[in-house]
Amino acid sequence: MDILLLNIFSIRSGYRQKNEVYNLSLGGGIKVTTRRFNIDLDYNFSPGQSFQEANNIIHQFGITAWFKDIYGLLMGGSSYINIGEMNSGKLFPSLYKYYSKIPIGFITISNPSDKVLKNVKVSLFVKDYMDFPSSPVVIPVLKAGEQQKIDLNALFNNRIFKITEGTPLQAEIKVRYIAEGEEKELIESRDIYMHNRNAFTWTRLDKLASFVTANDPAVKKAARPHFKEFSEEYITGMDDNFVKAVLIFDTLGAMNINYVKDPTTPHDKFSKDANLVDHIQFPREVLKFKSGDCDDCTVLYCSLLENIGIPTAFIDVKDKHIFCMFRVDKLDTELFSEDMYLKFPEKKGYWIPVEPTLFKKGFYKAWQRGAEEYKSYLEQGLINTAEVRESQYEFPAATLPPDDWEPEIPQKQDIMLLYKADKLAIGDMVINSKVERIKSYTFKDPGEQENKIGIVYARYGRHEKALSYFNDAVEKTKENYRVYCNLGNTYLIMKDYIQAEESFDKALKLKNDNPQIYLNLAILYNQKGDADKSKEAYANAKKIDPESVKEYEYLKEPEGDGERKLKPYQQIRMLQWLEE
Repeated sequence: MDILLLNIFSIRSGYRQKNEVYNLSLGGGIKVTTRRFNIDLDYNFSPGQSFQEANNIIHQFGITAWFKDIYGLLMGGSSYINIGEMNSGKLFPSLYKYYSKIPIGFITISNPSDKVLKNVKVSLFVKDYMDFPSSPVVIPVLKAGEQQKIDLNALFNNRIFKITEGTPLQAEIKVRYIAEGEEKELIESRDIYMHNRNAFTWTRLDKLASFVTANDPAVKKAARPHFKEFSEEYITGMDDNFVKAVLIFDTLGAMNINYVKDPTTPHDKFSKDANLVDHIQFPREVLKFKSGDCDDCTVLYCSLLENIGIPTAFIDVKDKHIFCMFRVDKLDTELFSEDMYLKFPEKKGYWIPVEPTLFKKGFYKAWQRGAEEYKSYLEQGLINTAEVRESQYEFPAATLPPDDWEPEIPQKQDIMLLYKADKLAIGDMVINSKVERIKSYTFKDPGEQENKIGIVYARYGRHEKALSYFNDAVEKTKENYRVYCNLGNTYLIMKDYIQAEESFDKALKLKNDNPQIYLNLAILYNQKGDADKSKEAYANAKKIDPESVKEYEYLKEPEGDGERKLKPYQQIRMLQWLEE
């Protein structure tokens, strides 16, 4: 007979049989129960093997142990919680901001006990590369025998970019929970693998946007070359962003940025297989080492343009190549063939394709090559595009650790070697387009065709060619005041002030009620420093048409130094060209 008192104490009595002899047995015990094991302690005695041996008392002691969780007892674990292996792919430093929103992997949490666990919180922490543990994932109730899969996020810091070789990292998994009314904690380590700082796989094109570090100090320095010094070197008729894109491209060429096909991770090989790990340089690295593969050059140029507010996009050629395009809001499409710009129904503005591996060749050749490549590969069905800004909503730009190094910006004259050639080439392209169009028209007034062609050449800086056409127009008719006005403008630009004044006078003799001629004359006198005559010409224009002089109010006080006073090159841009 065994009587248990309070689930702890027991009293036993009975008979034991041995060799057909019955012995009286009396005893008691204590039962100890814990989370990990049960232990029974007991004591029995018998007065002997038979009643005839009552003087020989026999004592017996016993202990029985039952371990519930041997592994937990030996390893310091918990019989309430089991943490499974962590399932995590290999990670990339460039995507560290992405991992704060998207799980880096998952882990299985199970409850092997027969108790209900409450308020189970699971978090992850990687020493040195995280400032704080991740926000815990909360399981309100984890039933006995239940398991759940937990997605884990990681808020890495930018010390992750100190990893120059792929390496496993120790991730600390912490589980806090309430069991049987008591708050408990379990901490275990799991391995995760982090690639080197430049690693990239071509699973998705838009991931590349994380390398477009537009706000990096080195990028800012390189993105703003002598813009003020080039203010006089504008490209007639082109959007300001277009001109800036040309300047930045030619600055990179003057910095001697070279295209070098990567011998170890060539784009045309590594873009074919998503399992191959490519090597992408950050823009500051390309600027520092002055060379890069097609993907490096693309990331660099896009970064510089994005820094000054010009939208960009990647153009990926499946398994072959990558280049880029940028957006301008205004473009006179009649000036260019349809191959030279791109227009997408779902995108704003006009997109200019550029081959960034040709920095040292200048922008115009890179533009031509980009347009040719886009057309050719589009016909083959190989083109895929991704806008940088749109992509960075999901894959934000990396923030690199501070670096005291700054790129050295070339002198203006070094940039001008490329920019001047680009300006001429783009101008020739525009001129040819405009002249061909003008020649296809029929005009009422004699000499008007030559007059229009002369304006085109004058506005694009081909002044001698412009004078030739204007003089041809004069030969056909000496009664066209517009031609004399445009001759005056051309001589003014060439700083031949005597010929300019004579031409304006001839125009006024033919048409003395034209405010544009007076305004051009006012600019002439302003450039010569004759304030009184400048004011007089301005006043004459205002009498004829007050509305036409609103943008020329600086001519009222040409000797003033106020905000309204324009620089000579700005005044030249305001000359009025007259045509039918």
